[in-house]
Amino acid sequence: MNTIKRTAFTAAAAAALTATSFSALPANAQPMDAKLFTNSANTVRCEIITNDGKTFTLCTSDIGREKQPECNPPNELVPSVYIYPNAIDVACWNQGFGGEPVALKPFQIQRHGSATVIPSPTGDLYVFDSSKFTLIRAGKANSVIFSLR
Repeated sequence: MNTIKRTAFTAAAAAALTATSFSALPANAQPMDAKLFTNSANTVRCEIITNDGKTFTLCTSDIGREKQPECNPPNELVPSVYIYPNAIDVACWNQGFGGEPVALKPFQIQRHGSATVIPSPTGDLYVFDSSKFTLIRAGKANSVIFSLR
């Protein structure tokens, strides 16, 4: 498992996103778009960033500390799971998210980029990324359920 930083997520996304700030962009370049989703208890959150056809997903779970004790103490690290264009893993995150999240009720499915967020009645958020054919779970037990990359 890895300990990743907000700057690492931002840097990974920024590699693909940096071009959006230059005026010499190709005509087909798309601007960065970010969405933040949370379960109804606001204990599990997923930030999904899309840019130029690529989707970056990072989910954190305050309720996953028992299964990821390496992500303690609270207020310093939080259990997480992520799907980047070239990496999929469970890790520890040390930053929060910006923006106002959309609180999802169970089975209130949302889509952003190639990611589909499915909240469960247990408070977990499942994210399926169709471009990577990957399913992750963020909640009491963060995990990569399957990935056919």
